[in-house]
Amino acid sequence: MQVYLDLVILLNFAVNYALLQGVAVLTGAAVRTWRLGAAAALGAVYAGLCVALPFLAGNLWRLVFLAGMVAIAFGLNRGSLRRGAVFLALSFALGGVALCLQLRNFWALILAAAVVALACRLFLRGGMRHAGQLTQASIALGGRQVELTALRDSGNSLTDPFTGEPVLVAQYDAVKKLLPCALPRPADPAAAMTRLQAQGVGCRLIPYHALGGSGMLLAVRCDRVTVGGKAAGSLVAIAPDRLGSTYQALTGGGQYA
Repeated sequence: MQVYLDLVILLNFAVNYALLQGVAVLTGAAVRTWRLGAAAALGAVYAGLCVALPFLAGNLWRLVFLAGMVAIAFGLNRGSLRRGAVFLALSFALGGVALCLQLRNFWALILAAAVVALACRLFLRGGMRHAGQLTQASIALGGRQVELTALRDSGNSLTDPFTGEPVLVAQYDAVKKLLPCALPRPADPAAAMTRLQAQGVGCRLIPYHALGGSGMLLAVRCDRVTVGGKAAGSLVAIAPDRLGSTYQALTGGGQYA
């Protein structure tokens, strides 16, 4: 049987990307599109190498490349093992569905569904179930501290585009007392960044995309950020407008669970 290497690579890229996107949605992970693409490309290249070098199809190499894909897509953090397990379960489930459709085996389809259900029960605790809930957030900078109410928003995937670090979004009027100077135009992130940097505050601009449009947010590097009592990186993006009536900050649904 003739095998077309380019089709193998393209098909695997598409499948890997879809599976990684599914993991991101199920676990509430904040992830950039280019990271998912790079991880899917690694898996696609591995599939092509397996055709040319069959010894790479062994389980050890499969685990090595799976770990590499998860690390590229989601970074190396305390949630990586959980997301890797979900990715593996989804991959097994997809293979099971393909096999049962080929064999027309109803019980194989049930088994594939059971694998996904078990993975969700074991590894998604604290993930999507927290989406939409309110939690307490604390931000410290330069000896000052504020306490906020944050909404766990599963649709919020704002991250540092260079490091993949999740970013807490807080409205300006709730964090302004942390800053060494007032920002007369918080809606102008470039001018605000220049003013804060002159005061020795570490900050940068981070791009965002939302239903209402896209632009840049000013992100301040804080001394400590916690969400729900747990460490949550150090970047806080300042939203010039009010976020909600009962909360002053936004965090990912499963981001800090």
